[in-house]
Amino acid sequence: MKASGSPMGRWGVRKFVWVLVALLIPGSLARAEPPTPETVWTMTGEAELVVWADVEEVRPLSKADLEQMGPKGWEPVWGRDMLTRLRIREVWKGEGEVRQGAQLLVHWEESACPPPPHYKVGHAVVAFLSHETEKWETVAWSYGTRYPTGDDEVAAYRQAVALAKDAQHIRSQARSVGNRLDLEPMRVDWQVKVAAHPATRWDGMYGLAGWSDVVYAFNDWRGPSPMRLSDAQRAQLARGFVANPPLDSALPSMLMVLRGHPDKQVDLVAARALETVFISRRVEEWVVHAFDLLRERHGEKAKPRKRLSDEEAYSLRVARDTANDGSTSRTKWERDILGEWMHFKQRHRLMPTPLPLPVARRSGDSPF
Repeated sequence: MKASGSPMGRWGVRKFVWVLVALLIPGSLARAEPPTPETVWTMTGEAELVVWADVEEVRPLSKADLEQMGPKGWEPVWGRDMLTRLRIREVWKGEGEVRQGAQLLVHWEESACPPPPHYKVGHAVVAFLSHETEKWETVAWSYGTRYPTGDDEVAAYRQAVALAKDAQHIRSQARSVGNRLDLEPMRVDWQVKVAAHPATRWDGMYGLAGWSDVVYAFNDWRGPSPMRLSDAQRAQLARGFVANPPLDSALPSMLMVLRGHPDKQVDLVAARALETVFISRRVEEWVVHAFDLLRERHGEKAKPRKRLSDEEAYSLRVARDTANDGSTSRTKWERDILGEWMHFKQRHRLMPTPLPLPVARRSGDSPF
């Protein structure tokens, strides 16, 4: 286990900056800023311990807990201080820190923003942990807890962590002997591999085309990174897309990455995905982005779109939150988009059949 006098890791430094901001900026403003999106790749590098574990208990820290922790105890900044007890199923990184079957206590704060890690009693979680100030904390707040459903998703996360850990270890070993190994090709290869599986697709796609993710990118101050993919890598992504098409904001990200890569199967599956989304949920801006990218693949030039006004965006959010099954009345903006979709299908003689909807996750199984 990390010695108490050891320097803070990267996550500790970044959290320290957040704490400093919270202390210097008025509370409402400091708390309104959500955290930067983090993927399995970055969290594996920052975490000292990655575990798959059962959540056995979640409770507020008691006065006795605080007294036992002594003068270096937990000092909440954003909200109520909490404690989670995990029972380790598997250790994916940090094998020397804890053994299988052991209990582990994780400290965190209950707050609205930044969103805290999500620990749900009775569920198995993949947790990315860092040992800071003599206690275990969750890396990257809500991004640092993942809930795979079923053995297939667990295997996908296990592989994603293992591949990231191995690549990062190779770079660390190279640097220890003075070789400044470029990690970028290995990172891109990792992103392509994990993007093939629905459970880890966001982690791969966000690194490849995060700026196109309208749901998460607005929180990211780092800006877009250059995307360098070989034809073979694009073909690999296309196969994964056709086998498991996304029905969320990963859809435009995938089509963005596959720009300039002709593939009739991709075109067909993208049309089916959009048909499914249009009839099963409210229209959102990421849906329109995916639609415009599909139009481009069919040789059309999408006209620049005016961004929604604050009033239109608010009306859409209210309608979406009221019901997300497409059965309620549509806003004018949605009706206009649906009209464009119908004309697009007529022009290209498309009759896409809807895709099966994914099985709904259990309560508490949000990916972040």
